[in-house]
Order: sequence, then structure tokens, then C-alpha cells
Amino acid sequence: MKILITGVAGFIGMHLAKKLVESDYEVVGIDNLSKISNLEIKKIRLSELSRLNNFQYLNLDVKDLNKNKSIGQYDCVIHLAAYAGVRNSFTFSNEYLSNNLISHNEILKFCHNQGSKLLYASSSSVYGEHNNESSYESDKTDSPSSIYGVTKKTCEMLSKNYFDIKGIPQLGFRFFTVYGEYGRPDMAYWIFTERIKRKEPITVFNNGNMLRDFTYIGDVISAIELAIKNYNQTDNMVLNIGRGEQRKVKDLIEIIENRLNTKAIIKSVPKDAQDVSSTSSNNLKASELLGYKPKFSLERGMENFIDWYNGFII
Repeated sequence: MKILITGVAGFIGMHLAKKLVESDYEVVGIDNLSKISNLEIKKIRLSELSRLNNFQYLNLDVKDLNKNKSIGQYDCVIHLAAYAGVRNSFTFSNEYLSNNLISHNEILKFCHNQGSKLLYASSSSVYGEHNNESSYESDKTDSPSSIYGVTKKTCEMLSKNYFDIKGIPQLGFRFFTVYGEYGRPDMAYWIFTERIKRKEPITVFNNGNMLRDFTYIGDVISAIELAIKNYNQTDNMVLNIGRGEQRKVKDLIEIIENRLNTKAIIKSVPKDAQDVSSTSSNNLKASELLGYKPKFSLERGMENFIDWYNGFII
């Protein structure tokens, strides 16, 4: 099977490409190496991928994909390219709206022209504030708390529209707080680890009482690979992909403190208006359709990340 991954220099894209090549898929990855997120870590991820056989990288913007006449034919397209992150999305709202929506629309046209199956990344951000309850795919998603969440919800609506009109089979993943090695340096788990290790203060919202469903990268990659193998329906669907367990941010801090044997210096501030108080994934649908069963506790996943981080500091 030949697979195209967009955003291959991203966190999930890099891990997915590596796993699929190891599983004997032929993989082509594209990325435009946008500077709106950390460019250095993207180059490091690409360096890791360059060691793989049966992998090809193309420096290409998704928005230009349909203009490229030599891109080739694919059985499955996995669309991960997007401007990510809640807080940056308000500061760079024009860029987020333009990039995320146009890119998704171009991917839909590409898959229609190719007859390819489409898997794409959505986000738990579509749910908005959710009152400490588990999120089900059938819950209302009309009030995202951030521009980023708005773009992801709009992409889901574009997908439904293309399915209704063109019949493109596709599956979206609402990922919940993905963390792990080679991750995003702007995320809390990375920032906390970096600053606690340096004995520098960390800024913590709402005294660390925010609840998150932290999902280890290994479980996310497992879900996507299961979808490639097991999802053969010809409809349009979205699935939650999370750990299925709420943990307080202060639990995350304690895990880092224990692993680094260093006490955090905490500066507590009120919750950011763009952040939700809690996230929690109900994974029943993904379990039934894909056989998805997350394996990594927050403790185990963060141990993996911190051990990696200790040997690799940008």
C-alpha cells in the first residue's frame, strides 16, 4: 500500500511515517516547513526520517498539492498538516484560518481526484468547555473556545460536505492532548520539563487543577495504523482518540518532579480564556470500530519522554 502523509515533519507525522515504513508500507511525506511553529525540531524530525528506506520526503505545501503533476498515486492519504496550538491561533488568526481551511479543502479535492481513502487529524478542541464530562462524538461541537478549535470544526464540516456531494470515504481523529518524544516545544509537558530541569519558574494556570486527557504518541500512532488496516467503511466519520482518563496538570508536574528529582518553582495564574477547564475522551467508538486500546499511562509516557529529553536537548 502506498501512503501519503501531509505534515510529515510534524510531531505525529514523523512518528507515523517511521512506524508505517517499519510496517512495510511505501510512504511519501510532504511538509512546507512553516516557520509559524518551531522549525528546528522539524528539521531534527526530518533528519530522523532520512535514515529510513522506503520513505520519500517532498518539500511541498498542501495548498499546492493539486498543481503538482508528478506527485503520484496513493491508496491512502493521511492529512496531519495544520497550524496547531490554541493560544497562537488567536494571535495568528488569519494565518490559522487561511492555512488550515484551504489545506483541508485541497486535500479533499486531491482525494476525490485520486479515489484515495482519507484519514485526517481533527482535535478535542472542537468540543469547547465540557463541564468535566467525557466527550462523545455525538456531543454538540458548535462552541469551540479557540480559533484553532473553530478551524478544526470547520474542517470536519468540509469533510461532511465533500462526502455528501462527492462520496469521499474518510475518517477524522479528534486527538486529545498528544505528548511524547520529538513533540512540540510549545506544549506544557515540554515547557515544564525544560524549566524544572533548569530550576526555572513555571507558569501554571488555575493552580494546576485543569483536567486533561493526556494521550501518549505511541497510542495515537497505534490508532492511525489500526484505521489503515481495519477501517474499510465507505462513509464519513470522526472518532475520539485519547487515553480515556482525566488527570490534573499538577499530577503532570509531580511526575516530572519525581523523574528529575527536582522541585518545581510554580507561579500560579488564572485560566486563559482560550483554554477549557477539562478534556476527557470516551473511546468506545474507536474501540468498537478499530480495536483501539490505549496502553500508556501518564506516568509511563512521561518517563519515556523525560528519558529521551535528558539525552536530547535542543
